[in-house]
Amino acid sequence: MIRCEDLRITFNAGLPTEKKALRGVDLEIPEGEFVTVIGSNGAGKSTLLNALAGDISASSGKIWFGDKDVTRTPATGRTRDVARVFQDPLAGTCGNMTIEENMALAYGRTSRGNLSFALNNKLRDIFRTQLARLNLGLEDRLHAEMGLLSGGQRQSVSLLMSALQPSKILLLDEHTAALDPKTAALIMDISRQIIEEKQLTVLMVTHSMRQALDYGSRTLMLHEGKVVFDLSGEERKQYEVKDLLNLFAKARGDGEELDDDKLLLGA
Repeated sequence: MIRCEDLRITFNAGLPTEKKALRGVDLEIPEGEFVTVIGSNGAGKSTLLNALAGDISASSGKIWFGDKDVTRTPATGRTRDVARVFQDPLAGTCGNMTIEENMALAYGRTSRGNLSFALNNKLRDIFRTQLARLNLGLEDRLHAEMGLLSGGQRQSVSLLMSALQPSKILLLDEHTAALDPKTAALIMDISRQIIEEKQLTVLMVTHSMRQALDYGSRTLMLHEGKVVFDLSGEERKQYEVKDLLNLFAKARGDGEELDDDKLLLGA
C-alpha cells in the first residue's frame, strides 16, 4: 500500500522563483491497485512520482509504503520497493552498454554485487527467456549496445528490467509518450502483462485520456499540485474521454472546453 499524508513539495522556497509543486496531497493506494494519473503540464504528476521514488524530498507531510515511513528514505533505500520506467527511452538505461549489461545492472539493483559477478551463463539464460516474451528478436542480441536499439525496443527492455527483481511498486512516467501509436500499444500490452503477472501496485502518469480510462481501475487528476478528482469503480466505467476533459475544465474553473491536444500541450 502507498499512503501520502498532506504531502507538500516547494521548490526554491522563499525566493522569487518559489514554486509549490505539491500542495497537500492526501492519497491511499491499496496493494495491487493500478492507478492512472492525468493533468496538464506543471500539475505535479512527475513531482509526485519523483517523491514516491525518493528522487525529491518532501517539504512536509508523510509517505508510507505499507507500515513503513519512507518520507526521509533516499532513492537508494527504496530500490527494493520501487521500480520506474521513464518517458524518454534513453533514460534509465546506459546507451553505451550492452543489453545484457543493462539487464545485469537491473538484476543486481537490490544487492551489493558487482557487474562482473552478476554476468554469468545462468543469468544470460534468464535474460534470453524474458526478452523472448517481447517477440522482437532481442534474445539473440544480448551483446548489442542499448544505444543502437529503436525507442520501442529500448522501452520494452526497460520494462523487463523493472521487473527482473521483486518490487512492490511500479512507477510509469509517460512511458509511451515518445513512441508512435503502434509501438505505444505494444508497450502498454507488455506493461499490462508484467503488472498482472507480478501483481504490482502501479501509478502510471499519462497525457492520453484514452489510456487513462482503458488501463487500471482508478484515475486521478492533478491540478496545481492537488488531486482535484479521483474516479474508480462503476463511476469510472461510465466516463468517456470527453467527460474527463469536461471535468478538467471545471476543475480549472475557467469554463473553457478542452480537447486532448490542448491538455497534451498544457493549455
